[in-house]
Amino acid sequence: MYSRSFNTAREQNYWRPLYQLKLAARQGLDGIGDYAAAMASFLFYLPTVLLWLATILIGTAVGWRIQRWAGKALFVAPAKAA
Repeated sequence: MYSRSFNTAREQNYWRPLYQLKLAARQGLDGIGDYAAAMASFLFYLPTVLLWLATILIGTAVGWRIQRWAGKALFVAPAKAA
């Protein structure tokens, strides 16, 4: 009735704590390597982000000054009557 096969001596799962420890250590070192690679990537990318930020802020400041100058030059407020 049941199509269940019984485990033979070869198919048994053996408890191998040293292998599991070695596997966990490898995965831990791999995780540390991934973390180090991500941090190095961030550090190399940071100057580019700062340069873009500085460019945008300087462009905004220059644009604001030009807009204020143009506003004063083109749209002169009428003189106040005494």
